[in-house]
Amino acid sequence: MNGKTVVREIVKVTAKNSNTLTIERAVEPCVADDTANPKTISQVAHSFEANSVVSLSMTAWTLQDCQTGINDNADSITQTNQDISDLSDRIDNIEEDITLLQNL
Repeated sequence: MNGKTVVREIVKVTAKNSNTLTIERAVEPCVADDTANPKTISQVAHSFEANSVVSLSMTAWTLQDCQTGINDNADSITQTNQDISDLSDRIDNIEEDITLLQNL
């Protein structure tokens, strides 16, 4: 329809191989039909013709999912940083001991 968006569906890309995308259909509600009056929100998998335009957009749900992942892993990240610091201190101590042994 003259390059206008008529039907919309939010999908989630779950895999990519070259230029082929694997998707999960209708993962979020959105305004599905831009020509409808009044516009309504739905979460429906629509039929699309071959060569339909696909665009990449970040949704609030995706950002929230990322933030949840960060929050869920914050303690692990903090502990890992502490472990790295402790290991670095131990390496420094071993290097000092080796230097002392070499000077005997």
